[in-house]
Amino acid sequence: MMRCLSPLLVCFLLYIGHNTGFAQGMNNTDPTNNAGKVEWHARRIDLGEVAFEVPVVREYVVKNISQEPLTLLTVKSGCHCTTVNWNQSAVAPGDSTTIKATFDASKEGPFYKIITVTTNFDPENPVALTLVGTVLPKPAKN
Repeated sequence: MMRCLSPLLVCFLLYIGHNTGFAQGMNNTDPTNNAGKVEWHARRIDLGEVAFEVPVVREYVVKNISQEPLTLLTVKSGCHCTTVNWNQSAVAPGDSTTIKATFDASKEGPFYKIITVTTNFDPENPVALTLVGTVLPKPAKN
């Protein structure tokens, strides 16, 4: 009996481990050349439940922790439902800037939006920022 339970237990533990890792979202470490130069505050923003068709605005804070100027070369949203705005001026060492993301909430259900950012420290490897949550159902008309 123990031999039958062991493989089942292993599969169950692997299943839970995989799903727990997925639920936690993306890795918070920065594998690019930005590591040690750029501090990404809240690379993942969880909006929770969002009202249908009520745009939500959030800001990602980016701090230059290097000894040279930081420039956000590109900031791109993966879809038309999320727009981004950022300061294209160089960020001095020790200073911070923000990336403003606006999500339109025009489609019901869960969402996982990715915003990619490239910097002058590693223009070939973008860093991913995420915006997640659930858009509530459209209110019924009376």
